[in-house]
Amino acid sequence: MVKTVDYAALATAAPINADAAKARDGGGVHYEPTKRPGGDHWTAPPPTRRVPWNCADLTGTKIGRLTVVGLLDSRSHDKGARWLVRCSCGDYEARRSKALKNPNNAGDRCDLCRHQVFLKREQFYLRTGKDRDAQFFLKD
Repeated sequence: MVKTVDYAALATAAPINADAAKARDGGGVHYEPTKRPGGDHWTAPPPTRRVPWNCADLTGTKIGRLTVVGLLDSRSHDKGARWLVRCSCGDYEARRSKALKNPNNAGDRCDLCRHQVFLKREQFYLRTGKDRDAQFFLKD
């Protein structure tokens, strides 16, 4: 004899714990990220220009999750030369050559991916009570 489950009765039954009650009643917390990318963040690649002869060509260099695409074609000279980099998530950002050559930026990524790492670290701490450094979550 096959036992059937009455899902309607199961759905209206008392929840297992307080978190399940919040989820069922709609009183749970919905997270909407407040982190918005800055002015140097694009989903499609902006125009690049040819690298001058007196500048080291960093095109193709990989730093963390970033790959250098080319020299950014910026018309404003107040910010100086910046490189266009592509994150492994597919978004584009601008970085200076000093940041690209810095060995401490081995786990560099775009602002949105960096925010995701922060959220993972925070959730890990809330679940386990252990504080891991960000390098633990940069392995992906």
